[in-house]
Amino acid sequence: MKRHSYSAAYPVVTLGAKYLVMGHLLRRNILASRAPARRAAYDLICSHPILRRKGRLIHVQVKCRLASDGDRGFPVQAEMLDMIDFLVLVFLNIGDFYHRSQDRASRGGARGAEFFTFPVSFIRQQMRRQGDELRVETGGLDIERFRNEAGFEQIAAVLEIPYPD
Repeated sequence: MKRHSYSAAYPVVTLGAKYLVMGHLLRRNILASRAPARRAAYDLICSHPILRRKGRLIHVQVKCRLASDGDRGFPVQAEMLDMIDFLVLVFLNIGDFYHRSQDRASRGGARGAEFFTFPVSFIRQQMRRQGDELRVETGGLDIERFRNEAGFEQIAAVLEIPYPD
C-alpha cells in the first residue's frame, strides 16, 4: 500500500485537521491555540481557560490520515515524543484512496472525521519499527477509549477543567 506525505501534498487539508482538533478542544472549554510556526514537535498548545488559575501547558501533535480505507497506522519520531503530551490522530475519511472504482470522480467511502487522542505513554507502548520508520498501527487495537469526546476529556482532566454546566 502506497503511503502519502499528506502535509506536503495537501497542506490545506492537513491545516484543516489541526483547526478541527482546535475547535473540538475549544468546544470543551480547553484554551487551545496554534503553536509558533515551524514547531516540528507539536502543533497546538492547550491550557486552562483561566490562565492565572492553572499554569500547566499541554503540547499536542496532530496527525491526519485522509483515506477512509487506509491501514489506520501512522509514523512517529521517537525524539519528538519527549516534547509532546498527547498526539491526536484525525481520520478525515474524505474517501477511498486504495479501493477506488474506475470512476475517479466517485467519492465512495467518504464519511465524518474521527478523532483519537493518545497519551504519549500509549504511543511509546505501541510503536514498532517497520523498515526505516517507527509506526503505530491502530487497526487491531481497542482504541475506543481515546475516540472523539472521550479522548478530548483526557486533556481536560490533566488541565483540571470541569465540564461546562
